[in-house]
Amino acid sequence: MTSDSGSSAPNDAQIRYWNGPGADDWTLAQDRIELMLAPFDSLLLDYVGLEEGQSVLDVGCGCGSTSLAVADVIGPDGSVIGVDVSTPMLDRARIRAGRGSNINFIEADAQTTDFKSLGVDHIVSRFGVMFFDNPVAAFSNIATAGGPGARLSFLCWRSPKLNPWFGFAGRAVRDFVELPRPDRGGPGPFAMADHEVIAGTVLGAGFADLEISEHEVEISFGGGGEIDELVDFAMGFGPVGRAVAGDDDQSARARDALTSAIGELWSDRAIRFDGSCWLVQARV
Repeated sequence: MTSDSGSSAPNDAQIRYWNGPGADDWTLAQDRIELMLAPFDSLLLDYVGLEEGQSVLDVGCGCGSTSLAVADVIGPDGSVIGVDVSTPMLDRARIRAGRGSNINFIEADAQTTDFKSLGVDHIVSRFGVMFFDNPVAAFSNIATAGGPGARLSFLCWRSPKLNPWFGFAGRAVRDFVELPRPDRGGPGPFAMADHEVIAGTVLGAGFADLEISEHEVEISFGGGGEIDELVDFAMGFGPVGRAVAGDDDQSARARDALTSAIGELWSDRAIRFDGSCWLVQARV
């Protein structure tokens, strides 16, 4: 919805992205992405302390991996609601969930949707809360989903320097492919890389008993596989493939550069990087 002044609705750019190229990338490469990020689901669930029969809101649920993992823990008497703005990713999540009776996926913007009736025991997110135009407003609204004593637990990335896997493909082709520069300070994967930003956002939204801890997890780029499979992943997930789309010569050159870069690191059918994130916990 656009106002008379021409200003966009909250999170309009992110909503368009996650219903366009972001969703295309993720759904096409979903199996490999989930293999790559699975250790982070394990990390999150190790700390959340879920119990059977509890209710959970999963913010920025994407294709549903965290929601599905939560549903397994809380059992048939519990309930999990996955919320996201991406229609294609939610469609994939619903297919993966099948006829699961304790899981529901809703297309909604967590910054603006009325959550007051939910009263959940836990609010969780695996890398889904860094994309809001107004993070304090978003977290203030998310807090309304919690019942008395509800807990917030989420993961967000630390700095790009501590996550070398993130720009690996771009570095391999940077001498001849022009890639978009990240919008520093705005919504995006590293919007909450600074723990002071996290504290200001979460406490500013009214949460209490804030705890922030850093964690290192080994990431297998693209979930592992043969070199050509990892090249396909690098070309299909992220900006490199889009930057050379329609240019056969540049595409071939990019594939050659990625084959070389991956081959230098490839061992035991994988290339491995350190992944670094914050685990953030608080109470409503």
